[in-house]
Amino acid sequence: MTMIRSLIRFGRRKLHTIVSTEIIKASFPTPSHLKTYNLSPADQFVPGSFMPLITFYPKIDTYHSLHDQILDLKNSLSQTLTKYYPLAGRHARIAPTYVDCNDHGAAFVEASVDSTLSHILQNSQHEDLDQLFPYGRVWKHPNPRAHDPQTDTVTPIMVKASHFECGGLSVAVSLSHKIADACSMIHFFNDWAELNQVCSKIEKCEALIEPEFISFEHTNINIPKFSPEVPKDCATRSFIFPNAKLNTLKLKVTSMYEGAGQNISSLTRVDVLTWLL
Repeated sequence: MTMIRSLIRFGRRKLHTIVSTEIIKASFPTPSHLKTYNLSPADQFVPGSFMPLITFYPKIDTYHSLHDQILDLKNSLSQTLTKYYPLAGRHARIAPTYVDCNDHGAAFVEASVDSTLSHILQNSQHEDLDQLFPYGRVWKHPNPRAHDPQTDTVTPIMVKASHFECGGLSVAVSLSHKIADACSMIHFFNDWAELNQVCSKIEKCEALIEPEFISFEHTNINIPKFSPEVPKDCATRSFIFPNAKLNTLKLKVTSMYEGAGQNISSLTRVDVLTWLL
């Protein structure tokens, strides 16, 4: 494990400290017949960007210490990479046609934030939240640490876990768009979360998930380097839904369905919010 200390500014205060960086490898090596994952022509055409996804979690009493919580994240990630084996490989930085599933692993960055989770969510600008991602790797943001300069290859997935002074946690993932789309990324995140729940309850766990990968014949369509410009006048907005409002909306939806003779006792606030959107 490489220990790194650095500070990143959120506004005028120095709040963000990198604790450690580590490479998480799959719990089992990739079988020899799966060592090469060919990219489809559509994936070869996709610009070399990195999809960002971040989730926030309040403090929970399940863990005795922060160390145990981070350790479970690493162990479950290792299990997940066994099934999502292309993510633990490497692909060329420029015009890749395949992923070398060499089990080199995913980058895992641990950080601490000298602020509460609620303060960050309510007061930070979107550029501040970008710093919660590993090496700030969000979409087309360049960073020399996002690839290996010696081999000119890209690490397809990087993870950053940031813990807040209130005990909350954020888990951010940057995933190569050459390998996966948004739907695939959601599947990966959900499977990782499911395995993390299992691994937190038993000493040894096995990856019970079975993602499907589409096999492609090797093709090289010689697509020229394509890098679309990000418009400078674009705007980003956040929408915060208070717990009280979500609970009220959930009660309304539940009452509506019960009035129609339907039982939806398993309805969650996420279901309601998705329905609203």
